[in-house]
Amino acid sequence: MKDKIRKADEKTIDYIGDNLLEITIEDLKELLK
Repeated sequence: MKDKIRKADEKTIDYIGDNLLEITIEDLKELLK
């Protein structure tokens, strides 16, 4: 059970991390205009 929760958390963290990276890159593009 703990392993399932841990794997789900890792996926969630990866998903959030990827989205934050995309948002940051988009923000930088806007700032550089």
